[in-house]
Amino acid sequence: METMVRIPEETPLVGFHGRSDGTMLNSLGLIFFNAKEPACLKQPRVGDHHDSYEGSIFEQSEAAERAITK
Repeated sequence: METMVRIPEETPLVGFHGRSDGTMLNSLGLIFFNAKEPACLKQPRVGDHHDSYEGSIFEQSEAAERAITK
C-alpha cells in the first residue's frame, strides 16, 4: 500500500508518532509544524524537552499527547 500526501510549505512534516500495545504498532500518524500558529512559534524554555519525560514508554507517550496543540 502506498499513500501520497501533499502538504503546503506552511505546515511541513517534522516527524511521525505511533501507538503501540507493547507488542505491535497499532497506528501511525504524521506530525506537522504549523508556521502560522503562535503557540508553535514560541521558543521553548530551557528544560522543556520531550526527551526528558520520566516513567514507562506508555507514560511518556501519554505526557507527549497531553502537550499536543490544536
